Amino acid sequence: MIPIGILEVGECYELESRNLRKGVWDGEKFHGIRYKFGELFMDSEIHYDLDDHYGTAKAICKLESKTDLIAEIVALQQKVLEQLNEINELSKGAL
Repeated sequence: MIPIGILEVGECYELESRNLRKGVWDGEKFHGIRYKFGELFMDSEIHYDLDDHYGTAKAICKLESKTDLIAEIVALQQKVLEQLNEINELSKGAL
């Protein structure tokens, strides 16, 4: 595990956490992509050392490349856009 004092804000880490495999550190939480009930969405987890009760994430190693996480975020954005387009089309039919 990487000690909390060594984590770099804005860097990407492989995690041992409840819901995230990878995340970007903001100084308090890791932000990443979560998969639940067949859906992908953005989520965050508090570092284990910051909160004994709610802290659920520890950094295992710093990722040399952010490509994988960026690809996951782009895929999630595309999915959201598709869902918004579907909603828009459905609302047009209701008018």
